[in-house]
Amino acid sequence: MRRSSDLQLRDYVQIVYNKAQDIIEELTDYGITPATQEDLAINISSFNNVISAPRLGITTRSQATKQLAELFKQQT
Repeated sequence: MRRSSDLQLRDYVQIVYNKAQDIIEELTDYGITPATQEDLAINISSFNNVISAPRLGITTRSQATKQLAELFKQQT
């Protein structure tokens, strides 16, 4: 998993979460409970937000650059 990309890691963890949900009653001996599953779901969501943040920043900068170019055109 250390060699996986962020997106691959997210997908792997989501698969583990989904499989655990299917057999949650059988996992209590291993310390996996509905509460730990809820924590994992929250962490997956937080991770998704973090990995999408850089892309949003790039998009915002790109839009700002286009707006600047348009403003320069208007001034000439």
